Amino acid sequence: MTLPHSWRNPVKIRACRPKPATDAPATLADSKVGQLLHLVRASGSLDLVEQELAGRPGPSGLPVEAMLTGLLLALHYHDSAQLAVACRVLLDEITDTARAWLGIGTVDRTDLHQRIAFAKRVYRTFDRLTTALDPERVDRRSRLPRNRADAHAAT
Repeated sequence: MTLPHSWRNPVKIRACRPKPATDAPATLADSKVGQLLHLVRASGSLDLVEQELAGRPGPSGLPVEAMLTGLLLALHYHDSAQLAVACRVLLDEITDTARAWLGIGTVDRTDLHQRIAFAKRVYRTFDRLTTALDPERVDRRSRLPRNRADAHAAT
């Protein structure tokens, strides 16, 4: 049995693929956002994280539950736990209702400066979260000597 010509030609294969009707990002269902938000709240980890972050100086960024829910949404819908993907999910793909549940204010998506400021809030929140939970904070831009690396790995 021979294969049809369209199966052998990558250009024709690409032309046969379904295309989205618009370039706009997909809108995620509020039910899935609510389900993952409930999962984060029911895990009991928020109380521990809030205790660690209490009294830390500097701006707080986003609520921790919004950050963790954004990461879960990015994992669920995009198979990626990158902060850029989570930022895009929180900024572009959830509805205003879900954004209110997460405690995220409205952002003008067409204003580049507001998008950059929102991305900085996401990165700041993740940095605060990892800093508070890191048992031994070290400068990650330099290589540790072997004896300090072993002690750090042991903690």
